[in-house]
Amino acid sequence: MNTKLNPFRTCLTVSATGLLALVTVLPAGIEFSSTVLSFHPAAD
Repeated sequence: MNTKLNPFRTCLTVSATGLLALVTVLPAGIEFSSTVLSFHPAAD
């Protein structure tokens, strides 16, 4: 087994993890914003 980290593989792993986190959090954030706006229709 190669003990030296492959920079490309490390970058790819970090990118995939970040993308997964973004895809997971983003819809929840949009839904949260819609929920808050629905509870406060006179927020203008």
